[in-house]
Amino acid sequence: MRKKELIICSYGLKPGHITVETLRELSRCGAVFSDALSEAGFLKGKFRFLFGGKDEAGITLAAKEVMAAFKKFDVVGYVTYGHPAFLCAMTDRLTGLCLAAKINFRILEGISSLGASLSAAGVKSIPCGGISLLSAATLEHERFPLNPKGHTFIFDLSCFLREETGKFLKNFADAVRAAYPAAHRAEIIVCESADCAASVRTVKIRGLEKLISSSGGRGTLHIPPVK
Repeated sequence: MRKKELIICSYGLKPGHITVETLRELSRCGAVFSDALSEAGFLKGKFRFLFGGKDEAGITLAAKEVMAAFKKFDVVGYVTYGHPAFLCAMTDRLTGLCLAAKINFRILEGISSLGASLSAAGVKSIPCGGISLLSAATLEHERFPLNPKGHTFIFDLSCFLREETGKFLKNFADAVRAAYPAAHRAEIIVCESADCAASVRTVKIRGLEKLISSSGGRGTLHIPPVK
């Protein structure tokens, strides 16, 4: 019996970033799933769009659909946005399911929003205060590990805007205002993607809450170190 394998990969920040390695490996797949691409003509009938969502129920449903494909195919692919191993809940879920089912998996490298955000923020070296990478999805709602001596990048901004999070955004903005000078700047960096041009919006710390509220949850928040 042939060994089954899941290829977990990415098209980068836009389809033009897809690597030669990724194209080669996807050509081996009997079926390819994605919740980031709505269509992929280059996959010639193998492509299936994953409906669902980014919440727990949606991830569970989408992962179940991917794993069910092994009933028909030996090699299955999953395509996401950015680096497939960076803040990707579907990758975490699929690798866990593969381990449980004793199915091989490989995670291919991809261009990440992390590298693009560091570049857009002008970070050319690591300061003594370091670089903090945080996700709003895992922050506690009343305790925030802010680091004014280093660069702070916060991903998953949409988590600040969900109705069920209540005063999460206000609590965070208050904590930032308490930790940084009023005139200090913060910015939201939006990386180029298939449906969006690159942009950087900057405000003083006092305008942070309004900036995040108007972002639609898109982009990465960057707070540079206090000098």
